[in-house]
Amino acid sequence: MGYSNNGPGLGSGGGGGPIIDTDTRNDRLSYNKILGAGDIATGVVLPSTPDGPTMSELNVLGSSSSWVYGVDFTITGATLTFLGALLAMIRVGDEIRIEYNKIQTIA
Repeated sequence: MGYSNNGPGLGSGGGGGPIIDTDTRNDRLSYNKILGAGDIATGVVLPSTPDGPTMSELNVLGSSSSWVYGVDFTITGATLTFLGALLAMIRVGDEIRIEYNKIQTIA
């Protein structure tokens, strides 16, 4: 997959780890940069699988638009897929911020 989790202003790497990946109260915050058309067509893989993806929030950095789960994006497993108006608007180079609740694995 051609996405980068390097975040704003940190250049384009090969996907490293998310620059911000908080694990407080199971909340997860991930920044991803769209590096190629494949990211738009096939989606972005999140660092972990959301628990209750319908509660997820997505922002395109620099955009004031609100994006709605099930209308503008979905999450299946750990893959976020763009839909509708967001699919038409998202471009290579855009940076997205996704906030979601992750599944905790207890060993």
